[in-house]
Amino acid sequence: MRFLKGRVPAAVISAVVVAGLVGLATVAIGTAGPAVAFAQSGHWVFNRAESAVVHVDSGTRAVDARVAVPQAGGDEAFAVQGPTQGFLVGRRNITVFGKSTLTVETTIPSGQDELPVGIETVGGPYLVYKQAGTIVRLGVPPTTIPVGGPVSRPVYTDDGTVWVHRTDNGDICSLAAGESELDCSIGTPAGAPGALAITQAVAGFVDTSDDAVAIVQGAGLLPPVGVGTDLPNGALIADRDSENRLPAVTANPNRLVLTDDGGVLAGRAGAAPVVVELGPGDFSAPVAANGVVALIDLTRHRLLTFAMDGRPLGTADLPPGEGQATIARGSDGRLYIDDASGAQTHVIGRDGSITSVATGTPSDAVVSAQPDALAAVLPAPPELSSRRGDVPPVIRDGGEAVPDEGGEWTPAPQDGRHEDAPYVPPVEPEVKAPPTPTGVAARVGAGGAVTVSWNGGGGQGVTYTVTGGGNSKTGAGTTAQFTGLEAGETYTFTVVATNEGGDSGAATSNTVTIPGGPPGAPTGLRLTKDGYQGARTAWLEAAWNAPELNGGTLVHYVLTVADRTGAQVTSKTTTATALGEIWQDRCAGPFTISVVAVTNVGGRQITGPPATVKSANAGKCAIYFTVDAVANGPTNVTATLNAQETSDGVTAPCSMQFNGRTVWNGQCGGALMTTNGGKTRVPVDGLTPGTTYNVVLNMKQLDGSTRTSRTTVTTPAGGGG
Repeated sequence: MRFLKGRVPAAVISAVVVAGLVGLATVAIGTAGPAVAFAQSGHWVFNRAESAVVHVDSGTRAVDARVAVPQAGGDEAFAVQGPTQGFLVGRRNITVFGKSTLTVETTIPSGQDELPVGIETVGGPYLVYKQAGTIVRLGVPPTTIPVGGPVSRPVYTDDGTVWVHRTDNGDICSLAAGESELDCSIGTPAGAPGALAITQAVAGFVDTSDDAVAIVQGAGLLPPVGVGTDLPNGALIADRDSENRLPAVTANPNRLVLTDDGGVLAGRAGAAPVVVELGPGDFSAPVAANGVVALIDLTRHRLLTFAMDGRPLGTADLPPGEGQATIARGSDGRLYIDDASGAQTHVIGRDGSITSVATGTPSDAVVSAQPDALAAVLPAPPELSSRRGDVPPVIRDGGEAVPDEGGEWTPAPQDGRHEDAPYVPPVEPEVKAPPTPTGVAARVGAGGAVTVSWNGGGGQGVTYTVTGGGNSKTGAGTTAQFTGLEAGETYTFTVVATNEGGDSGAATSNTVTIPGGPPGAPTGLRLTKDGYQGARTAWLEAAWNAPELNGGTLVHYVLTVADRTGAQVTSKTTTATALGEIWQDRCAGPFTISVVAVTNVGGRQITGPPATVKSANAGKCAIYFTVDAVANGPTNVTATLNAQETSDGVTAPCSMQFNGRTVWNGQCGGALMTTNGGKTRVPVDGLTPGTTYNVVLNMKQLDGSTRTSRTTVTTPAGGGG
């Protein structure tokens, strides 16, 4: 399998890594009201042969708008959209067009020599130039934010934060929505293999050298959590997960690997992945949304879709030719696949079905604008002039009304004559109110955020008003997100469509209940036992008070002894015992014990902040020697002290007895560890011939206990006493 470099990852774009997300974010009136973010509906495609950008409606799955862009016909390009404007992005220029006027407004030189990655999200859209290390927030004028070095494939979280990973020094940088300064306070080892990905709605770094995900939290990374499988360096990792699965494409053999990331926030390693054999060929990076993952077989020019359990859902043949097809994720939750020429796009349904949409040869249902032709047909409005008194002028034939000598208003002379017929403006076609939205659904997501979605329709110029929980907002998209809703409360939402013809009927969603957020930290954490079991094992018993669960259901507590092995336990109650090895060839100082609560919120496990306490009795060292003895004659023996372990050169008193009689006192540890290879010989004389002696070496430990080593030796018969 050959992994693609250059244009295709930028184009497979994760096509626009993304091409979707929230393009309009507003906050409801009042300081305590929830924020509402509207997504941009549908998808814009550049038809290169016809030099036009066309809009594919997500509800009807048909083209409903078209903008002619003749000057961009020869440039490699893709389109992204903001709340009111669209942007056709090429290598040399960025063409700006109005989404309501459907006309080109201006052209901006890119100033770069590469095709960027496009991102549609709150505060954007954005362009990320990976080689140049530059982020551009599109607008007129655009805002340029330098990163400082080259970056890999960008990702974004649902709050509009854009994340990039510098490939030169390993820094992870974030750009919050509406900000113009980067935060690059998080670092990874320079050259670490892997990629950023959104897992469980938060940013994380997938390190393929240790097959683990490190979640970004605050100003650092949480400890890595295994993904449950080997991800080789060079694996094509999806930019985000779906339904607790993070997809990746691996080579030799070619496989789609659906890793388990459902436990990363709780620190739980992933279970065995779902693996799909792809067969020989070249494949794009996978892109996932709403339980469907799509990828392109670049060798056979074929689109493949799968469910998150690995079931094949659909296939579609793509036209061959120069360039490759691209995958985009729309903010309406759909995946769009554009062929290389833009003559056709494929809309992926939530069930994995594929609908092919031709973008050329506009029909009567496609709205477009031709400024030159419109200016020739529609005359400029007549200029009004009132020249005497308060009598209003009368406009006839588009001329300027003037009073006649008798004081009556008559039309201004035109070609030396007066017309008696009044001017009648053109009759505008009747605009009907849009149909009532259908398929209104409310869904509770991470952190209690509610996403309301519905099916659009009615063409251009339709806006939607979503109302719920005492808040309402109007926008042009077909999804809306409510955050900050009160935990434990139930909500329903209504959607009304509006255009120049009036309002539609109101459509009501299902009822949803808002679960709580993360639990609080346990309180009153204390050690009820702080000692040792033997010389090398810490024995800790901890107790604490239950925290606020904030509407969640307790799963368990996790107690961790920092920087020690074998000392992490889970508990269903507010007490726990931890036994663990604490000696690591050094005299350890007091170590930290932490406890966190893990709750279940809406089917997802959420970990709260930790409570911590320090052990008081951890600064002790182990000292251990063994003893053996060899008889040299009837009355003398050589006893040997064999060094086993000690810490940091510390010594402790030792004594040796033969049948209960002390024959030697000294210090164990320290220099004895290295003297004669760790062996210290002690001669013992004046023994009785033909006698068996019990030899005992007692070693005083620094915690007051005594460790003992034993052996026996028998002197030969004969000789004097």
